[in-house]
Amino acid sequence: MVGKFLFVHVDLPAGSAPNEQTKALLETYHVKGVPTVLIVSPDGEELARFRYRQIPPEEYADIVIEAAGKSVPVLEEPE
Repeated sequence: MVGKFLFVHVDLPAGSAPNEQTKALLETYHVKGVPTVLIVSPDGEELARFRYRQIPPEEYADIVIEAAGKSVPVLEEPE
């Protein structure tokens, strides 16, 4: 799956108990607080972790690309 990413959002609403699948993910990746952003390889290896923050999409893209160890050309937006 070179050059492709799958983004998964696991929701844990405030004040609610996580379901079994969410509990398993929290335990597997040792998530201590939410929101937490994890970037994992296809085999489940954690590549990067950071707390959510409001940043431009380009900064998120840079973080994902760096974590994946890939060099992807930046395309200019059409005028």
